[in-house]
Amino acid sequence: AYDEAIRIFEELLSENPTLTDAYLGLGGVQFELGDYSAAEVNYARAARLEPRNFTAQFGHGQVLEALQRYAEAIRAYQLALALRPDSLEANVGLSNSYFQSDQANSAIRYAEAAVELEPELIATRLSLASAYELSGRYEDAIAQYEVALELGDTTPEVLLRVIGAYMKSKRGRKRPPPPRPSSRSPRRRPPTNGSVVPTSGSASTNSRWMPTSRRSISIPRAGPA
Repeated sequence: AYDEAIRIFEELLSENPTLTDAYLGLGGVQFELGDYSAAEVNYARAARLEPRNFTAQFGHGQVLEALQRYAEAIRAYQLALALRPDSLEANVGLSNSYFQSDQANSAIRYAEAAVELEPELIATRLSLASAYELSGRYEDAIAQYEVALELGDTTPEVLLRVIGAYMKSKRGRKRPPPPRPSSRSPRRRPPTNGSVVPTSGSASTNSRWMPTSRRSISIPRAGPA
């Protein structure tokens, strides 16, 4: 299926090298295949052809983030966010890229915006907790971890991160209390990574191959204090 999709998009581009949707579709397939360098070239072309195309700017940010080119990813996500200020995915992408660049305050700003947009999404709470840890705001990080626990995330990794935040906090240096188990019925966890989904406004030939924006909602890990 991937090979056929690539062939179709390349044929379309050979006939019309200014077809933005074909660049987006080809970049989406390459992103799915993990060929980030090739995907970046095609998303960049799409973004140059249509600077006000949210999918092009956001997709370019995603692939730049995957390539660990965080300064460039931040610029692309900012362009996407300017086009769609209420985009959860662009806010999360910015937060993650700033986090990876050790810019805690900026990471917090966009992680807080993401939580405001989706307060019950576990991934946004964990991203905000990690950003707080990066800035040394351990009490605030603990509060976000506790919300994640209440929302139903009691995985061993999250429990260990809660304990780590307690150990770094002032109260944890005295005696770290164990994390509180959720008193509510576990909720279905929203996916933090998804398959390719249709993107509104795209051509029918490539709608299957647009990268789902939810893929950007990854959870950065705070480093040691």
